[in-house]
Amino acid sequence: MTCPRRSLDRPRPVKVIRNVRESRRISRIEFRDQYAVCSSPGQFLMAYVPGLDEIPLAVSNIDGDIVTVLIKAVGECTEALCEKREGDLIGVRGPYGSGFKFTGDKRSLLIGGGLGIAPLLLLAKRLSEQHSEIITVMGAPTGEDLAMVDAFTAYSKLKVVTDDGSVGEKGLASDRALKMILEQEFCCVYACGPETMLAKLVDICAERRVQIQVSLERWIKCGIGLCGSCVLDPTGLLVCLDGPVFSGDQLKQVKDFGRFYRKASGAKVGF
Repeated sequence: MTCPRRSLDRPRPVKVIRNVRESRRISRIEFRDQYAVCSSPGQFLMAYVPGLDEIPLAVSNIDGDIVTVLIKAVGECTEALCEKREGDLIGVRGPYGSGFKFTGDKRSLLIGGGLGIAPLLLLAKRLSEQHSEIITVMGAPTGEDLAMVDAFTAYSKLKVVTDDGSVGEKGLASDRALKMILEQEFCCVYACGPETMLAKLVDICAERRVQIQVSLERWIKCGIGLCGSCVLDPTGLLVCLDGPVFSGDQLKQVKDFGRFYRKASGAKVGF
């Protein structure tokens, strides 16, 4: 699809078409936007709530001219977005970032921990269009924290894992995925979720010589590479500009990957 030519950096008002509560704290918001509809899997938008804040949201799905994002209510801005109703306006700009790269996969493993499933649905959809065999591991603390389960089953073989065993297998998504990588052959692994989980996956894929691409969830303020709040030391890579999707080889050069993250102030804290 060819995107209209104009600056993507100016917030655009979009009208909420539908807001569906996926779980106790996760909402699925749908809207139309002629720029966001051009997003590639793994790219993100900056969503703006006047008077509150602006936050990054992964593009979860594109169906015709309708764009879908997933939002978890964890703070004032996300709670306000989750409360939006049909017809309400929100501001968006983008899409931004570098998304997932397609490698002609015949067999792919997708791993989403918590809201890390958000950028993986559009990826699963695009991979299925290329006739790739897809297995998705979806993890969450409890069954009440799962989202878009039916949507993933339309494009992949879904394995659900919950910490408490209330739905699917009991355990961690990372442990289930690591076992599958050791026992089965995959052309590429794609993952998003807690960084400690991603670090484990990158290590095991390096040992097994399996390609892996992961989407990092770091603090993004501007989205266009100006503020430096999402820099990865010591490479200088910016999550908003060079990512959020990185290869395992790139992340092996990032000394704070899986060890430290930055707070809103820029201070480093350990996981």
